[in-house]
Amino acid sequence: MSSLVELTIDLKQESWTAFCTGVYPNLKTLELRIGLQVWLSEDSHWHESALLHPFPQLERLKLLPSAARKCIPILQLTFPSLHILEFGTTSQWLIESIDEEMVVQYAQFVERHPTIQVISLGRNYVRSMGRIMQSTKNLRALHASLPFSDGSLRSVPESLDAAPHITHLRLSGLLTSVLTFLKCAHTFPHFRCLELDCENAKDFDFILQLPTSRHDTLFHFSQLRELAPSLVEVAFDISFRSQMPVQETLLTLLERLQGCGELRALRLRNLDLEPSAAEFPIELVEHAEAIPPKLQFIVWGDGRSVRAYQLNSDHDSSGCKKVTRISLPHSTPSNGRWSLDWHEESVFDHINQIFDVY
Repeated sequence: MSSLVELTIDLKQESWTAFCTGVYPNLKTLELRIGLQVWLSEDSHWHESALLHPFPQLERLKLLPSAARKCIPILQLTFPSLHILEFGTTSQWLIESIDEEMVVQYAQFVERHPTIQVISLGRNYVRSMGRIMQSTKNLRALHASLPFSDGSLRSVPESLDAAPHITHLRLSGLLTSVLTFLKCAHTFPHFRCLELDCENAKDFDFILQLPTSRHDTLFHFSQLRELAPSLVEVAFDISFRSQMPVQETLLTLLERLQGCGELRALRLRNLDLEPSAAEFPIELVEHAEAIPPKLQFIVWGDGRSVRAYQLNSDHDSSGCKKVTRISLPHSTPSNGRWSLDWHEESVFDHINQIFDVY
């Protein structure tokens, strides 16, 4: 086991002690699925055996408990190299309240790890976000999977205020929840990258529209400049078929985002496209009447490929852009089992200063 670098394990009660007494000097990535029975026992020797063998090189830890219980032995450990942490559940439909004792245990774990820079919270942990955020020191990226309907969403912006150093925010869940979150948010001038995982075509098409009045209670994409005036990159995960053609969706997005004066990159991924509609609309973008003034890159991805395009001013045509497909010199992370790969998918992580033109 000394050569293991990545490990996914589904632990049962009878396997816990054997796992803890193993030696994993080179393990960097651990996905730990903890069965219900493990949570029901608080046998102290589990804690003692675990503390004897830390994981000195572990950088990524994903915990997937099957229920919210009192005992999480691995949270007694300290991982000196931990950078990425995810609290999830084994079922996306398991929305069980996390009691105060559990919240304290999570927060203390985070507090003991000032090296953590990325955190992902499942739906049933969002209510505890404030306490967890207060424990972070160097957090740079946060993924929050928002509950379907929860009035406590209005406290989430205050939780983010506790971690003003966050520059990369990803939100997923039903779009109505995301809208509630965004509408009650303050202005976040420190946000540089915002990702929205959209799950509902009807709501997505609706918020592409302009606000009907100043009293409109829903959030609209045209208001992003007010929410995060320093945004450099915006990404949308659109895993549904929109009611309007995808080319029209892109042009409308460009128009709604034109107020984002610092925006340099727009990413659309997981597009549900017919092969006949998968081509990027180069000519439409080149002649678009409204576009963010500093936009340089558009990344266009469906289930078959990911393509990147560079936008430059066309000196021969006033006001138009010249769109050129460019190569991705580094392989784009695949959609594997690690939901935390999102924070590594920035277009600026894959495109060099010198571009290879197709």
